[in-house]
Amino acid sequence: MPIEKRWLPYNYYAPRGKSFSNASFDFKANIFHAYSFGEFAINQTNGKAFLMGIMKSFDPRLDMSIIYRNINKSYASFQSNALIRNGSANNETGLFTCLNFQLDARHRIEAYHDQYLNM
Repeated sequence: MPIEKRWLPYNYYAPRGKSFSNASFDFKANIFHAYSFGEFAINQTNGKAFLMGIMKSFDPRLDMSIIYRNINKSYASFQSNALIRNGSANNETGLFTCLNFQLDARHRIEAYHDQYLNM
């Protein structure tokens, strides 16, 4: 069954036709006592998505995470599970930061900040 969405301006980059494909490459590594990870994806219309993150423990009680994402407006995926602000994984660039501080065995302070731009 072909994929057909109504021809409206916000559907300009939506997948259409009888087939659709994506390919991706992901990585993870421990570098300088920090865990880094990421993924690069591309679809058949040459839409690209990139995500890269790093997690670092500065102390047994203090952790920090930073995740950068850049998802092209022409990128589309049917089964995405991305850390994004809008509902679909496309048209967004952002930086997510997280800081965790363990006060004691029962109490923890967490701070999050997500700065993003829909292009």
